[in-house]
Amino acid sequence: MEEKNNNEGASVLLKAWKESSINSSDVEVILAFLAYLNDEISWLKQEAPKWHISLTSVVVDDKPLLDYFRFFECLTSPDVKYTEAITILWAVESVYHNGFEHCLEEGNNTPNEMKDGCKIWGNENFKQYCQSLENIANRTLEEALDEEVSMTEVLILEFLENIVRFWNMNLEGT
Repeated sequence: MEEKNNNEGASVLLKAWKESSINSSDVEVILAFLAYLNDEISWLKQEAPKWHISLTSVVVDDKPLLDYFRFFECLTSPDVKYTEAITILWAVESVYHNGFEHCLEEGNNTPNEMKDGCKIWGNENFKQYCQSLENIANRTLEEALDEEVSMTEVLILEFLENIVRFWNMNLEGT
């Protein structure tokens, strides 16, 4: 999982460097993504033993999870444009931020053992990072050809379908 996420981050970073307009802040935002990804991986490594989960021998046999991973793997293709990749990255990060931010709201019954994870992705800094991604995505979509915008819309819908199946799979297991 760690290698796959690093490949996706590196792929989007490379696309930002090659395809973004002269705006170097795009690369800085993608580098922030890699820092958050590092935090995520560190948190997972810390938490996995508490839940008796091995990160070295993960067997992925659930179709929704495989589809979810395959979707992200397709984003590393050279055929995927920067506009598409950055917009999907914004969508992914925003979905997670909003979900984790909701878990931190007063009155929610978030288990104590999950609150640290929620604080990583539900905090104000991560929200600002998501807003930076949104600004980049909006800018690139405004500059994109209609065909690229249409493809991005298709990818957004595919991501949303995957995330719904992924979370439904998790809910069925509880």
